[in-house]
Amino acid sequence: MGELREIVSDTEGTVYPIYLLMVNLFLATSCDIMVELDEQGIDFTKWSDYSTFLTMLNIMNKDMLREYSHLLITGCNLADFRMTPSPDGQHVLLQNQDGVTINEAVYMQMSSTYSAITCIKKNRRKMGNETMKQYAVERAKAHRRNNAKRIKRSIESVFDKEIIALVNNANFKYDFRTVNDLTLYDFNVSRKQIVKKYNIDNTYIGIYAGTVKIEHNNNNKLNWLDYDG
Repeated sequence: MGELREIVSDTEGTVYPIYLLMVNLFLATSCDIMVELDEQGIDFTKWSDYSTFLTMLNIMNKDMLREYSHLLITGCNLADFRMTPSPDGQHVLLQNQDGVTINEAVYMQMSSTYSAITCIKKNRRKMGNETMKQYAVERAKAHRRNNAKRIKRSIESVFDKEIIALVNNANFKYDFRTVNDLTLYDFNVSRKQIVKKYNIDNTYIGIYAGTVKIEHNNNNKLNWLDYDG
């Protein structure tokens, strides 16, 4: 996984959106493409995460994939993988010319890893019945139309404000120069842990002041050393 400097040093602001797009290959679920699946007559609730990954990888721009694959993996390039049937013909595998294979089990491991690194959780929705499922699809279609009408704005790196806030925080030991040496995972978990400690400190202040009842708080949630990812 790349270091923070690779994204924050991007003056054109193109690397971060592409980085998120690359990560989304492994974190997207059928809920994220329910409209596209519905238009093809496919029930998104029966579409696996691995199938979603294969679908998105297949339609992704191969030139962009080749140029930015290193943001996720080293030693091989995602653009070199091709879909091929498994020996038993029951499953689809991804293989490159060196014989490196990404099957569903490997994909799940990679997906869990990227979720932990980025602190992004997969989009999960439980549909109670057919009515709820159709309602979710219609809402997603409306959301897509509204997005298409929005005026495209310049993207400001989400890290800019967070770096300024953390560097000026006594609990963060890095400065504006050394923060760029952190991996994206280290930066994200440090940010989350500092925010968690501040929330717990404020909760304790409320408990001591009598405005927060301690019985309403789980003891585990009041332990800032208990990192929950």
